[in-house]
Amino acid sequence: MKFILILILATTLRGQVTIRFTPEDMAVPTAVVANARNMGRWIIEGCNMAPMPVLIASEQIDMVAGPIRFIDEPDATLVLTANVKRSVWGTILQVASIAGQGVAIGTAIAGTIKNPTVTTMIGIGSGLLPQIVTLARGQQPSIVPLQSQLKYPLTLAPVGQAGACFTDHRFAAKMKAPQIVVAVIK
Repeated sequence: MKFILILILATTLRGQVTIRFTPEDMAVPTAVVANARNMGRWIIEGCNMAPMPVLIASEQIDMVAGPIRFIDEPDATLVLTANVKRSVWGTILQVASIAGQGVAIGTAIAGTIKNPTVTTMIGIGSGLLPQIVTLARGQQPSIVPLQSQLKYPLTLAPVGQAGACFTDHRFAAKMKAPQIVVAVIK
């Protein structure tokens, strides 16, 4: 009889975390990375509904996500970084970098030719390149705000206390008509 009572008590005291997966409006990631349409960003919100602390692993969240197929954060970072490099400002940075190398070579050649027109053109080009690079770096979007700041495993405080809930963001494979998913981790 004592064993059954302990088992019932342990079952009722077991942690329970409610998780809600909400697809984020694509305006957020596409404002940073114009061609990030191949993955969608999800908001993951969870709260501990138990009277005791609960430890949540990242894999537990993945397992209750239903149809959502999350992309590992390092893989999502690779995709986002490649997209930023292929953006207009990323391309301008790459071209300016190559042009800077060309100016260095041109300066060496102009020194041997002693042509004032060539030397003037190289001087103007070398004066403009740092401003172009600075402008491009300032306009190139950063993927840092899109990355998750949470580190797993998470320890959630008991219900009603500060730290009982969390919010995370993750990228997932593109889906047709994504819907809100609610799940429970027991």
